[in-house]
Amino acid sequence: GYSDYHIISTVKDTSVSGSINLISTKGILDIGGMIGNTKNKYHDKYGYAIFNSIENCKSSVDLNISSSSSTSIVSSIGGLIGGSSSDYIYQSYSSGNVTAKEASYVAGFIGTSSTSKVEQCYSTGNVVGGSSSAAFIGYYNSATGVEKMGVTNSYSTGNITCTKSYDFSPCTLFIENVGDNISNN
Repeated sequence: GYSDYHIISTVKDTSVSGSINLISTKGILDIGGMIGNTKNKYHDKYGYAIFNSIENCKSSVDLNISSSSSTSIVSSIGGLIGGSSSDYIYQSYSSGNVTAKEASYVAGFIGTSSTSKVEQCYSTGNVVGGSSSAAFIGYYNSATGVEKMGVTNSYSTGNITCTKSYDFSPCTLFIENVGDNISNN
C-alpha cells in the first residue's frame, strides 16, 4: 500500500489551442479542452493517495458540444479538463469559450472534480451550460480520504449563461457545488 502521496502521471508546460465541435446521438461525458478525464485504475485500488500532476498548462480551445437526442446524458464539460479525479492542478488556465446547452456540469476550467487540489489557476472564457454549470468548476466533490484538498488562489472572469437551472442544481459564477476547502479566490 501507499502511505504518502504518489504522482503517477504528469502533464507539464503544455498548451493547446483550436476548437472542438461535437454533435452526438449518444451520451457525452468528460470532454475537456486539453484532457477529457484523469481518473486512473490506481484511484479505485488505493484511494485518494494517488495523484496526477497538471502544472503550467494552458487551453485556448473553444468547445461547442451538443446532442441530437433529448434522452442522452451530456455531462462534465470543461475548458481545461472534463472530469478531474485526484489531481494536483497548479498554475494552469483556460481561455476558450465553452458551450454545451443541453449538458450539466459545464464549466470554464473543470466540468467535475473529485478530491483534487487546484492552486493558482484561472479561466476567462464564457460558459453556456445547463443545470449545475459554473464559470470555473461545475461540480467539486469533497475529499473522503487523506485530507481535504480544495481550491486556493484561483479565479474566473468569464460569464455564465444557464439554459436550465433548478432550485437544487443552480448555476453560479465560480463553483456550483462546494464541499471542500475553498480560500483566497
